[in-house]
Amino acid sequence: MSRGVVVFLTSVWAPGYGVSVVIREQCRILSKAGWRPVVGAIRCEPGMDPEIEVVRFPFIPFLLRQRLEAFAPSLVVACTAPFPHALADWSVPWVQWDHGRAEQPAGALRMEPSACERVGPSRWLAERFDPPGIAIPNGGDHLGRSVPAPRPGRPIRVVAALRWGSAEARYKGNDFLKSLPGRTGRSDMAWELFLRGGDACEFEAAGWMVMPDPGHFLMASRWREADLHLAPSRIESFDLPLAEAQHLGCAGLALSGGAHDEICQNIFPDEESLAAYLRGVDRAEVDSLRVKAFESIAPYSWKAHGRALLDLVETRAVPWEGPAPRAPFASLAHRIASRGYDMARKIAR
Repeated sequence: MSRGVVVFLTSVWAPGYGVSVVIREQCRILSKAGWRPVVGAIRCEPGMDPEIEVVRFPFIPFLLRQRLEAFAPSLVVACTAPFPHALADWSVPWVQWDHGRAEQPAGALRMEPSACERVGPSRWLAERFDPPGIAIPNGGDHLGRSVPAPRPGRPIRVVAALRWGSAEARYKGNDFLKSLPGRTGRSDMAWELFLRGGDACEFEAAGWMVMPDPGHFLMASRWREADLHLAPSRIESFDLPLAEAQHLGCAGLALSGGAHDEICQNIFPDEESLAAYLRGVDRAEVDSLRVKAFESIAPYSWKAHGRALLDLVETRAVPWEGPAPRAPFASLAHRIASRGYDMARKIAR
């Protein structure tokens, strides 16, 4: 028998989104512990774990709570906007789990005071919460761990991961990545980019070998064979690919900003410093970096995350005691809204 229902609310449930990866791992952790996790998403795409229970929740504020109550939830976890605002002062306990924002202002981040807890994936993010919250760092070992071995005499393989989008283009370091093969001018370096969406032509023209929309198994294989993973973003709240790469024996190189200094030892103050480092680094130093990165990222595991997650759920969840409405009208309205949302996205494209 289930210990209770935990509903995760997210705007997108799709491959290539860090929030979706985190929620997937959290659902697995809760399932093993006897809870019934449910994912409610505005937009869903194929390619995620088919064993996880997923429901379309197009955002209709006046119907959202009724639709949620049909699941008799013990706890609701609002992972992205616009859900926290809609759950303000709700009688059911809920957590605001902020995974970061593309437009993150300086200073305090306004959080919903009526949430029973506010959680972030790094100290850098959680320490800015107002009202205060806690940090539960993400894991990064869902693709496994691979002990790095020396590779004397082999070319240095450099990789990066990028999801294309208008918001991402403002802070992910796209132009810097395009410039690097030319700025380093090294014939003994190979450049490989995991690219989700967007046009690969400009990167290929700049010297990158582009892998469009790679699956996680393929990405894991390439990370195991690579040496350096570049993370040029300035405001990452955790940077999941950076953690994944280092667990697989690929050393991270990151720009200063966001939570990078929590999960990466090799931080550079600006783009020119990172480019200059790449121009001068040799194979022996790269192999040493790989070992140090592999050791330093070890604490960022889903086992450690799971202990903190279960403690939070078991502390904050409340057994459902009221009626669980069938909410047929709310369910029908959400199905209609789902079709309208999908049609609008097709037209916008």
